[in-house]
Amino acid sequence: MQKAIVCDIDDTIVKPAEHYAPIKNVIDFLIENSDTYKIIMLTARVDTERNFTLQQLRDLKIPFDRLIMDSFRDKNHADSTTVEHGIYKANEVRKLMTEFDVILFIDNSKHARKDVKKLGIRTKKPENITPSTLTKTVWSGTFI
Repeated sequence: MQKAIVCDIDDTIVKPAEHYAPIKNVIDFLIENSDTYKIIMLTARVDTERNFTLQQLRDLKIPFDRLIMDSFRDKNHADSTTVEHGIYKANEVRKLMTEFDVILFIDNSKHARKDVKKLGIRTKKPENITPSTLTKTVWSGTFI
């Protein structure tokens, strides 16, 4: 099973409140690990924002293998809370676990990190991502 890193977008790789300013440490981390791991972008953005999101990822030169957006909220025209975003993201990660060995989930939302951590997935806040985030991690007693 291929190993994957799952990463949020807003306030994780860009700061929407600051004209989508890039969050360099996370972007650099994704770029550095894209040859070794599948990079899956998972966002609570609605699917109607797909073209904007794809262009943004291209502009930031982020290599990714899949983009998952919240099509449920889009269809129901309902606002959702950060708690609901956490549940949505945990459900999507659970689905991804059927085809990938998800080794890391990066998200600014404590609710999303808490819900994904319950699945046995290591989680990190964007500000805690460094070049050595994976190399210093012990997985099943071995260093990778």
